[in-house]
Amino acid sequence: MSGKSAEEFITTINSNLDSQNNRSDGLRLLKQIGFIITEESLIKNFPHWMTKFTALLKNQYNPEDLFVLSKTLLVLIQRCKKIPELDKKISIDFVKHWIGLICPIIQKEESVEALNLLQVLIFYYPEASLKFKSIYGEFLSKCIDNQDELFTNSAAKTYALLVRASERSSKNSSNSSTYQLSNPGGQDPHRFHISHQVHLCRLLCVAFTELDKATIKHAVEFHSKYEESSSMNLLNLPELSQHNLNAYYSGLETRIINLCLFLSELLRAPKNPSVRPGTEAQTILSTLQKGLKITTDDNLIDLVNIRCSLLNVLSSLIIRFHKKLLCHSSVIHDLILHTLNCSSKCTNKSSQRLRGATYDTLSIWIKYTGMLSHFEVAAEHIEKHIFNDLEDMTRLKKHNDEKCPELMEKDISFDKSYIPLATKVLQAVHSIILNVNYILKPITLENITKQVLGFSFKKFQLNIKDEEFDKILLQLLCSIENIDHPSRGSLIQEMLPIFKSICLNNCRLELKEEAQKCLNQIMTRMYPTSPSLTVKSSCNDA
Repeated sequence: MSGKSAEEFITTINSNLDSQNNRSDGLRLLKQIGFIITEESLIKNFPHWMTKFTALLKNQYNPEDLFVLSKTLLVLIQRCKKIPELDKKISIDFVKHWIGLICPIIQKEESVEALNLLQVLIFYYPEASLKFKSIYGEFLSKCIDNQDELFTNSAAKTYALLVRASERSSKNSSNSSTYQLSNPGGQDPHRFHISHQVHLCRLLCVAFTELDKATIKHAVEFHSKYEESSSMNLLNLPELSQHNLNAYYSGLETRIINLCLFLSELLRAPKNPSVRPGTEAQTILSTLQKGLKITTDDNLIDLVNIRCSLLNVLSSLIIRFHKKLLCHSSVIHDLILHTLNCSSKCTNKSSQRLRGATYDTLSIWIKYTGMLSHFEVAAEHIEKHIFNDLEDMTRLKKHNDEKCPELMEKDISFDKSYIPLATKVLQAVHSIILNVNYILKPITLENITKQVLGFSFKKFQLNIKDEEFDKILLQLLCSIENIDHPSRGSLIQEMLPIFKSICLNNCRLELKEEAQKCLNQIMTRMYPTSPSLTVKSSCNDA
């Protein structure tokens, strides 16, 4: 960028920022050139831009302005952090003022865009941002009972960012706690992070007890070293009114789901790899046990939504702390099996969604722990659920097929509502085949293989076409064929018709190429010296 063109851009930006109608255009242009503007121009113009940003927050604004402002500010701050003069000016002169303007917008308008702005400031200026604990606690506590999913998701990210920012502050300035959120565990940042996890678990357990006092028998013990943190945390939730039972149970369900969301976000890996938070795995697992084993006949509460949220917490815990969970494998298998068992008698969409979430968690557990998962202990029990769920997808057509065998040659209408669940099942089986096939009993591996092959034959006989689903099934079949397990022989003869069917009946080029590749691999094993086989599709190239 030449000096002249840079000045022209800046003149246009300043002109647009002065105009309420063109303000968003000015912000977008500033975002685009923020990384390439010269340091001299940045030092010269940045104070003016900050004044304009402040005026925007003070006066009339719209969600689009706030959204573009957060993106623009992110670019500018990344540049300014490398310029000590501007970095110091932002920290001293602007951060406090901006947060004082942003937080009321969040509280009044439940603005996701304002939360995005706050996240930028917290991430880059934690010391200056952490002075506002009471304000953060007030609006974050209200977010826990908010039903706006997008807003609550953003609030959960803000909460996790605050904890991590304070954790960094605690690590970097051990001699000063002026700007930290309370650190009840002392200066050890691991204990600090854990105390917030434990506090969320405590709030969840209170909500579980309120949900169904009669059926909850699983008590959760909280370590005494975290007891003092309860009055010093960000979140302080009010009691829910029981004047209207429908509203009460709906509010309780929302609270549990959002607390799970906050805990899941807190457990996820931080963007800063130098920060490695600890976890109180036993407390979190006990909390999940308590929640997943709630049973109630009350129609006022939807346990499926709650259980799916709890499984999301378990998945986040596994992804971030799988090495610390190896000694708790029996508990995790118990939670997975319990959830599959309690949803096995229902065939509605909610039940299918819960089973799909359970298979997701199983896939994650096996992927991250592999042969250390002790999956072989639970494999026989989980295998039965896999078989039943795969059978459900084709069972509906058995009766019709027997009466009308001629339909086997034609497209048959099929209830595709089973496909999402079957997809999750196949992904779980794929994870098992890739990661733990060697520790399975030969009979278990053989049964799973037969189930998948039998399901594949039925699916392609019924001519059910779903390209994404076919792709997942194809990948699984290729992995099964590539298993190098000493207890089983080749499945080439069983695989050939399936791969040929995919090549012939699918019009999607990517899927055909993948099937052709697998088919060629099989043929190479059978006839090492023969040329590659090409199967022409029945679809028109057009």
